Amino acid sequence: MGKTALVVHWGHRLSDRFPDGELYINLRGDDPGPALRPEEALEWMLRALDVDAEKIPTSVEAKAALYRSLLNGRRVLVVLDNAAGVQQVRPLVPGTPGCVVLVTSRSRLSGFTARDGARRIRLDRLAETEAITLLEQIIGAPQVGAEPEAAAIIAAQCDYLPLALRVAAERAATRPHNSLADVADELSSEQDRLDLLDTEDEYTGVRTAFSWSYRALPDSAARAFRLLGLHRGPDMSLAVAAALIDTSPAKARRSLDVLISKHLMEQTARDRFRLHDLLRCYAEERARAEESEQARSDAVRRMLVWYLHTADNARRKLFPHRLAVRDVRSDASRRPGTFADSIEAQRWCEAERLNLIAAVHLAADAGHDDIAWHLTVVMNGFFYLHRYCVDWIATHKLALASARRLGDRVAEGHVLATMGFAAQDDRFDESIGYYRRALEIFRETNDRQSQGWAILGIGHASRGLRRFKDAIGCYEEALTLFSEVGSRLGQSLAHLGLGYAFGGLRQFERSVGCFRRSIEFVDDDRRTEGWALHGLGYGYRGLGGLDESVEYYDRALVLFAKLGDWWGQGEALYNLGKAHADAGRLDLARQCWNQALAIFHDLHVDRVSDVRARLDTCVAVSL
Repeated sequence: MGKTALVVHWGHRLSDRFPDGELYINLRGDDPGPALRPEEALEWMLRALDVDAEKIPTSVEAKAALYRSLLNGRRVLVVLDNAAGVQQVRPLVPGTPGCVVLVTSRSRLSGFTARDGARRIRLDRLAETEAITLLEQIIGAPQVGAEPEAAAIIAAQCDYLPLALRVAAERAATRPHNSLADVADELSSEQDRLDLLDTEDEYTGVRTAFSWSYRALPDSAARAFRLLGLHRGPDMSLAVAAALIDTSPAKARRSLDVLISKHLMEQTARDRFRLHDLLRCYAEERARAEESEQARSDAVRRMLVWYLHTADNARRKLFPHRLAVRDVRSDASRRPGTFADSIEAQRWCEAERLNLIAAVHLAADAGHDDIAWHLTVVMNGFFYLHRYCVDWIATHKLALASARRLGDRVAEGHVLATMGFAAQDDRFDESIGYYRRALEIFRETNDRQSQGWAILGIGHASRGLRRFKDAIGCYEEALTLFSEVGSRLGQSLAHLGLGYAFGGLRQFERSVGCFRRSIEFVDDDRRTEGWALHGLGYGYRGLGGLDESVEYYDRALVLFAKLGDWWGQGEALYNLGKAHADAGRLDLARQCWNQALAIFHDLHVDRVSDVRARLDTCVAVSL
C-alpha cells in the first residue's frame, strides 16, 4: 500500500514542526526473520539519541524509562515502521505530548487504538484516477493519454497498489517501442499463472508485477535475485552477496547493478544493499520453486561461513585469547573480511550486528548447528564490550540448543562457559551454575586450559557473593592449571582475582603482592592492566598508604578512559574519592564522587546509593 513511503514523505514535508528531530526504526514485523524485540528496539532508539552503549541499561523497563526521559519536553517525530503487534510498540511511545508517533503495520493493532487512544488511518488501494496519475508520472502523460484503455487495464492488473504500479510503470518506461497494450498483454499472462497463489492480500498484485519484471531478467541476474532472498538480515554487504551467489565480488556487483536498474533491489550505502521485504519474500519464493533444496542449503552455508570467519577475524582483534573457529569448512576463494585494528573490527561488528544475529537464527533453523554455536561464541567479546545483553542471552540460548543437537560436548562446554561469563557480574548463582556444568564437560574432554577459565569464572561469581575463601580456592586451582598450560593471561587474571579476594579478607599485604604479580603476566592486555592498577590502589588504601593509593587509582582511571570503559572509570573515581577522603581532602573526594555518581546514574547500576551515602557523609563532616 505504500505505508512507509507515505509516512516518510509526510515526515519530510512537516519536518519544521519537529525542531528536535525525527526518529525512524524498522521493527521488521513483516520480515522473514524474527521481528525486533522491544528491548532491541529501545536500544536502537537510545543509540540514535546518542546514548553511549555502556550507559544503556539492560531491562526493558529501565530502557523505556531512559528513552522517555530523553524525549520529555522535546518535539520529535517517531516513526515505528512495520510493527508486528501492540506489545512491540507500546514501550516505544514517548510519555510527552510534544512528540508525534506514526506506526505502520499490516496488523490492525486494535489493542493500541482501544487502550492507548491511537487513531487508525487505513490505507486502501489507489483510486483508478490516482493509479493512472502515477503511471503518467513515470511513463509520461502523452503515452498514457494515447492508450487510456491499456493504462486502465495495467492499473487494474496491479490491483491499484502503488508498489506494483511503480514496478510495472518503470518496466514499461524502459521499453518505449512497445505499446501499453503489449505491456498489458504480457502482464495478463503472468496474472493467470499467479492467480493460483492468490491469498487475497496486498502481496498478490505485487507478486504479479514482480514476476513480470523477474522473468525479463538475464539468467545470471535472476539466479542472483533468487539466492539473495535467502538472506535474513535487514541489509547485506557486497561480500555476503558474492558468497550467496557463489562468485567473485566483481561479478556479483554486475548482477546487483542489473537488479538495481530494474528496481528489484536498492543500494543503501557503499557496497551495501537491501531488498524490500515483499521483494525478499518473492525472491525466496522463487528460490524454493526453482532451486533444489541442496542448492539452497549450499548457498546459505556459504554465506554463514563467510560471516563466521569474518566475525572470528574481528574477535582476533578484540579478544585474541577467546575461542577460535575450528573445523568449519571454508572456501578460500571467498575470503572473509580482515581488520587493521580493534577499532575497525568493532565498527564492522556494529554495522553487521543485526545481520550476525539473524545469521545465528538462520543457522539454527536451517540445520547448520556447527556454525550457530561457533558464531555465537566468537561474538561473545563484542557483546561484552558494547553491553548488548539481550542479544548476548538470546543468541547463546540458540547456540546451546545447537550444540546439544550436534551431541558435541566440547561445543556445549564452550557455550555454557560464555553464558556463565554473561551472568558473572550480577547473576552470581546463575553464573556459577553455568560454569560448573561447563567444567564437568571440560573435565570429561581433558581440556585443562578451558577448565582453568571455568574455575576462574566460578571464583569471580563466588567473590561477588562475598565467599572469599571459596573464591581463593578457585583462583589458586585456576592458577595451577594456567601455569601448566602456559597461559600468561590466565595467570594474570588468576592473580588479579586473588588480590581482590585477599582484600575482601582484609589481608592487604598479600593482596598487593597478587596485584603486582598480575601486572607481571599481563603482557598487552590493557583492560586487565587497568584492573590490576585499580587493585593496587585498593590494596594500598587498605594498608594506609594513601599517596600510593591515589597514584594507582589515577593511573587506572587514565587507562580506563583511553579504553572507553565507563564502568572502570566509575569504580576508579568512586574509590579514588575514598582515598582522598581518608587523607582529609574532602573537596577532591566530592569531585570524584560527583563524577562517579553521574557515570553510575547513566549506567543504571546499584552503585548510585553507595556514592550518595558517601557524599552525604562528606557534607556532614564538612559542616
